[in-house]
Amino acid sequence: MRTLRRRPDGSFVVAVVLHDRPWADVLADLVEGVVAANAMRGAEAKRCRAALWSACGAKEVIPHALPDAA
Repeated sequence: MRTLRRRPDGSFVVAVVLHDRPWADVLADLVEGVVAANAMRGAEAKRCRAALWSACGAKEVIPHALPDAA
């Protein structure tokens, strides 16, 4: 449950729903929003996800948080 908004300067805002959702799902939407906003694919996306999950304190990528197409 996320929305990407492009700002006039070309940057993006990742907006996510917080209410009544597990925190891991909120974090997953933020992580995937960063990957999508930067048009990352393949190994680059995998490295970015791992770095962002690590920054969130996760010891590994949370499997249920990955998109089906990853």
